[in-house]
Amino acid sequence: MSDPYKNLEDQLRGAVEERRRAPEPGSSPPPRRRARSRFTWPRGGAIPVLLGAVVLGGGVATAAVVVQHRSTATPQEQVRQAMDAGSRAMRTLPACRHAKPTRPRLISEPVPPWLSDHLGILRRPQTAADRASGGSLRYAVGSLILRGSRRLAVQPDGWSYRFMLLRGIGSFFPSQADPVGCLKGARAAALAAAATFPPAVQQQVRDQEDAEVAGVERLASGKALQYQVSEFRPDGIETSGGGGTIEATGPLPATSGIGTYHHGHVRGHSIYSLIPDGVTTVRLIDGSGSPRAEPVTIKVVDNFFHTTLPRRFGPSIFIQWRSPSGHIIRTTHPHF
Repeated sequence: MSDPYKNLEDQLRGAVEERRRAPEPGSSPPPRRRARSRFTWPRGGAIPVLLGAVVLGGGVATAAVVVQHRSTATPQEQVRQAMDAGSRAMRTLPACRHAKPTRPRLISEPVPPWLSDHLGILRRPQTAADRASGGSLRYAVGSLILRGSRRLAVQPDGWSYRFMLLRGIGSFFPSQADPVGCLKGARAAALAAAATFPPAVQQQVRDQEDAEVAGVERLASGKALQYQVSEFRPDGIETSGGGGTIEATGPLPATSGIGTYHHGHVRGHSIYSLIPDGVTTVRLIDGSGSPRAEPVTIKVVDNFFHTTLPRRFGPSIFIQWRSPSGHIIRTTHPHF
């Protein structure tokens, strides 16, 4: 490694010698020689990458950078690199090629007891309003809609919620010819990318990929269902929607939504939730308003509740689920 002060000394000495050899006035000067630049070794970990670029060429130099990055990456970064490799593989796998989604249709499959036992809205008789609440089926998230699962929960303030159950993968993967095969191919690519990583990283990648494949397989076989919730204002305009995957061994559906509401002169925060049986009222407590707004208690109707909070309410609130006796069953602390 060269000494910068030594370089400076050499340059000064060279300048003095050149001054001594300067030609006399009137004589033609000799041709100037091109100054030679001195090579300085880089510091630290850049040396292996630089050697790869100089000796082996551009393509191998890129590989050297990747190897060095992998050797210094944290376990979380290594997991992400492997998962990204699986995602990239989905762009070229035949099973992931684009396919036209299946048009949703109604089927007569009954609602499973393990779900209707915890949602009273599914146990009550289906009305004409329930059957008409399906709306446009092309917006359903699944390909097969359980005919007897369609319900319309109308709240005391006029807001309403359309609920339905769906079977199959449907539009969760609308552009893939074989969703299960596609995820299996992505899993293989991710595990191959993680083969050079430590065993703990390989196991974490394997667990995540196995969980994704197993979840889609349960949807494809009907062991798991999807539920869909659509929210409508009193004037019939749809404002939002939600849903998820449920199965007999998993948690009960308890989806919710919070959004800004502005209609005419009314402004505030619209909040709703789908709640299993056993909860009769919901109490909302202002956790950060200035000044703090008064708590609000809402009655649960058909496993739903809705309210419009004033703008000064929140953005931190507490939501308490209460039993018929007033006992607190569950407390959540959302922010909006």
